[in-house]
Amino acid sequence: MTASDTDWARFARDLTRESLAVKTATAKRDADGMFKAGADFYQVCTDCHEKYYGPFLKPDGTFVPPN
Repeated sequence: MTASDTDWARFARDLTRESLAVKTATAKRDADGMFKAGADFYQVCTDCHEKYYGPFLKPDGTFVPPN
C-alpha cells in the first residue's frame, strides 16, 4: 500500500465516521450537533478533494484525469 493509498483509506474511514455522527445528531434532532457534524463531514470532503481532485483542475476549471 502506498502513502497515497493510506491517505485514501484514512479519508474513507473519516467520511464513514463523520457520516455516522451526522446520522446520530439527525436522529436526535440535535440542531447544534447536526451543524457541528455537518461541518466536520464537509472538512473531510474538502481535505480529500484538495488532495485527489484539486491537482487535476486546470485554471479554467475543467478536470484533467490522471493517466
